[in-house]
Amino acid sequence: YEQLLLSGLFPASTDDPATAYDVASLEKALIERVECDTPTESYWKKLCRFTVPEDPSATVVRRKSSDIHALN
Repeated sequence: YEQLLLSGLFPASTDDPATAYDVASLEKALIERVECDTPTESYWKKLCRFTVPEDPSATVVRRKSSDIHALN
């Protein structure tokens, strides 16, 4: 999990991290939650709209572990 942290990703688990979150996205979500009282689902939908405006349901949110290792 240390490699994930050095890459700017926060692991969902320290035992066997298979999922990681972008630290910058977590910070933005926290600001939205605290300042605007935005529910998590609404923030997620907003993120999808900004990612693929013409088709938010086509948003790809997963990276293969091989892609993460390529960052190092």
